[in-house]
Amino acid sequence: MSREKPSKLSTRFQLDENPLGCGAFGCVYRAYDTVLKCAVAIKIPHDDEKEVALRQEAGLMARIRALNEPHVVLLYDLHEVGGREVIVMEFVDGEPLRARIGNIGAQVALEIGLALDIVIQVCVGLTALHNAFQQESIFHRDIKPENIMIRSSDGLVKIADFGISRLLDASGYASTTAGTLPYMSPELLRSYADHRADIYGLGVVLYEMTAGQLPFSPIGAEGKPKPALVYGEEICRGNACSPCEIADVPEELGAIIMRALCPEVEERLQSAQELHDSLVAFRGRTQVSHGIGEAWKEETPKAQEQALEDIVKRHPCVESFHALAEFYIQRYLLRKALQVLRDGMNRCDTADELLVDLAMVYHQLGQKQQAIEALQNAKSATLSPKTRSVVEKLLKAWQRNSVE
Repeated sequence: MSREKPSKLSTRFQLDENPLGCGAFGCVYRAYDTVLKCAVAIKIPHDDEKEVALRQEAGLMARIRALNEPHVVLLYDLHEVGGREVIVMEFVDGEPLRARIGNIGAQVALEIGLALDIVIQVCVGLTALHNAFQQESIFHRDIKPENIMIRSSDGLVKIADFGISRLLDASGYASTTAGTLPYMSPELLRSYADHRADIYGLGVVLYEMTAGQLPFSPIGAEGKPKPALVYGEEICRGNACSPCEIADVPEELGAIIMRALCPEVEERLQSAQELHDSLVAFRGRTQVSHGIGEAWKEETPKAQEQALEDIVKRHPCVESFHALAEFYIQRYLLRKALQVLRDGMNRCDTADELLVDLAMVYHQLGQKQQAIEALQNAKSATLSPKTRSVVEKLLKAWQRNSVE
């Protein structure tokens, strides 16, 4: 039985006239709670059947609230008002991501730094959700721009709308198809999915934000929507082109996005944490690269040195230590370079490139045996083919000269 929005929900809640948005299960309104003395969001089901689903959503959201996760919209209460049940939720004073990127077919790409910041925050929320309910295998199932809220005051990102989240069956997979087609993973389209479907959906969102379009367009010939079956088969085949071919997206980021979109679930990024870590590492390297470029533009050597030292303090990685050591090597301050490289090797997990730098400094200092040992300790498999070739040639030449 279909229901209209009540002209007055109760004396407690004062509803705005127009909804913030509507979905499959109900509409969400902004309201003022005269008891809590603050703005809230209220979801009102479309009909009696949707009210049952609303109770299930409320039960899940109440458990999620206990996580105290700032990147998830919180449930305040489930109220029965005038013979109908409604969910009272946290009101996010901001806008959905969809408002930032535009409607499907007219999207605009966001600045990459902003896109990364949004998705990294979503990953934090999803990780908390997936980990907390790992034994029950709860996942969101409808990650899309409409369900990603951005708070205006500080840019905090929150995941909204758990209306179609489901527990998995005894086999470990959800057995009902639900979601929004462009963001649904191949296995979700086949009705059997787990938390990795959320990784796929978030991969689509990141693709859309960076490329300015979906990996698979829902629009067919003559501007008409593709039939759902045809569109679903296209998604399942999984032959999307890299976002790097469409827009100015760095290859490393494009590779991460395509791993999130892998149609074979076992070959996909396996968790929100893995996607988070990949994006954070990429962002860090990007910031370091930009910072190093800016440091070399400083007018005086002293200013260059200070800028490079600041980068090492903020981002202690191979690239930053290499840049500072290179500064000292160019000025033949080899002892300082040696100190920087040793520090870098102690603080970086993979420091083979620093070992190569260290070998070159030892050689310039006339410490040939230490130079040979440094090259021998470099794990050549982690070096680029070009660097590996140089290392092999130097090692042979230095060992020959050492014997002579």
